[in-house]
Amino acid sequence: MGCVYRAVDERLHRTVALKVLLPEFAEQHESRQRFLREARAAAAFSHDNVVTVYDVCESDGTVAMAMQYLHGIVLSRYIAKIGRPPIPVTVRIVREVASGLAAAHQRGWLHRDIKPGNIYLEAPRGRAKLLDFGLVAQAGAVDERLTDTGLVVGTPVYMSPEQARGRTLDGRSDLFSLGVVLYELCTGQLPFANSETGFAALASRTARPIPASRWNPEIPFRLEVLLERLLDKDLAGRPDSADELVTDLKSLEKELRGKTSVVVGQATTRDIAEEPAAPSDDSLPSEPMPTPFPKKRKLRKRRGASSTGNLHQRLERQRGLYIVVVLGLFLSAAAVVVAVAVRSAQSAHTSPASTVHFGPNFPGHRGPPPPPRERGMPPPR
Repeated sequence: MGCVYRAVDERLHRTVALKVLLPEFAEQHESRQRFLREARAAAAFSHDNVVTVYDVCESDGTVAMAMQYLHGIVLSRYIAKIGRPPIPVTVRIVREVASGLAAAHQRGWLHRDIKPGNIYLEAPRGRAKLLDFGLVAQAGAVDERLTDTGLVVGTPVYMSPEQARGRTLDGRSDLFSLGVVLYELCTGQLPFANSETGFAALASRTARPIPASRWNPEIPFRLEVLLERLLDKDLAGRPDSADELVTDLKSLEKELRGKTSVVVGQATTRDIAEEPAAPSDDSLPSEPMPTPFPKKRKLRKRRGASSTGNLHQRLERQRGLYIVVVLGLFLSAAAVVVAVAVRSAQSAHTSPASTVHFGPNFPGHRGPPPPPRERGMPPPR
């Protein structure tokens, strides 16, 4: 519905992100109301993990929203460029998003479109920022429709079962979507086997998620249990609130700090910094954000931290090397056999007349050999 520009606030002399509603939507009353509702929802509170809205302006039929200008990378692009982050970084990102959701839920707002494309990693330490409240709605309201044809708003791959049915929503619907994001960050896969766009909403309602440890054996047991709770089809099986989820994730972070040499040690220094000596629950995140566009040599992972796909690639390379070595040995042996056969054939076809006899003047010549003895004759003296 909109286009985002980098702009300059001439009054305060600061760079802002200016989201402008496209003209074809600006003429529609429903689209204009949704755009203004997004601005009101994001500006209703200030939180470290939610993008800040400065102002909304309207001039000559153009509606625009001035927001905080962020340096960094969108989480979806980070996954595409670098891959899944280490487990401690993943837990920290999801905990910060849950903290932003908790602030929104306390004011009665539901995001309804939690996905990697709406999560921003702010430079330099990768602090998570929640973006795009374009589908925001009041908690407890029946899910709204985008058009009169009955199309449910949201992204099907990350949509909760109740949102796919168009039922009444509360904060646990956002927690389901955040669980899908957490699963994707931990495994590099989506939780449901039938996750194509056309069937994702149906899969989230009927299919059981594939166990996360099948894709990534390094996932701690507590984290896998939390994933199962977040992706529960029944609302009662999920955490009661985003605040409860934040508490669980903070406890898990402390547990992972005690296993730094096992879990965090597998990450590169670009992915996670050394933990502070006395961290507090309310302190800012300490991990630096990885470079979004690293050099090829920096994409190599440490030995022992490779994924299943990298293991298969190494096995394929070793298998190819063995084949080349065996083939070389076979060709060498064949060449020796052929050379011996050719030499034997040449010796067999050599004529006696071509044999060279050395004359009596040749140095070392001892004369003609003695005649053979006849039977019964004494040996010569």
